[in-house]
Amino acid sequence: MSEEKKIEEVTIEEKKEDSIEPKKKTKKGSNSGKKKGRKLKRRLKELILKTVLLIVGIILLTTVFFSVHLNRGNGMYPSLRDGDLVITYRLTRTYMSDHVWAYKYDGETYFGRIVGVPGDVIDMTGDGYYRINGNVPFEDQFYETNPSSGQGVKYPYTVPEGSVFLLGDYRLQTDDSRNFGAIPTEDLIGEVVLTFRRRGF
Repeated sequence: MSEEKKIEEVTIEEKKEDSIEPKKKTKKGSNSGKKKGRKLKRRLKELILKTVLLIVGIILLTTVFFSVHLNRGNGMYPSLRDGDLVITYRLTRTYMSDHVWAYKYDGETYFGRIVGVPGDVIDMTGDGYYRINGNVPFEDQFYETNPSSGQGVKYPYTVPEGSVFLLGDYRLQTDDSRNFGAIPTEDLIGEVVLTFRRRGF
């Protein structure tokens, strides 16, 4: 091959190399930093959304479906003890005898066991027993039951419509329907469904 041809080939190759533009270098560090920032923002938004949903859920559970109470006193002993944490279900609309409910009276929260429903005739004679429609009801444990020593209801007492008659279990040391009369169902907060004992067993 002649020297002239060699020179021509070299110049052609040099021109080709000159025409090829060098590839631009990407800034990997800045791009990865931006991606991490976007991921962090997205995760933060997700965390805030989950927190808000959790708070809303807790509010709904504790104001619409359930309510939480701290029992004070031994009016429902031994079923409930002083200091017990009590969960009640608000949406129950069936008022059955022997079920325990939280209720409001004169701005205070009480717990009581339903013993009389509308139309029932309650009678107490001071012999330690109470009678519903002339019969002594069966109870798993005997609770001495006498009329209130103060200004309570007069017997025989007929439970009016839209109300229930409630008694505490420890009836020697509690205020209940013997003192207040029947409790209107709109003053019932919820049926007791769960208790947590906080002060021993």
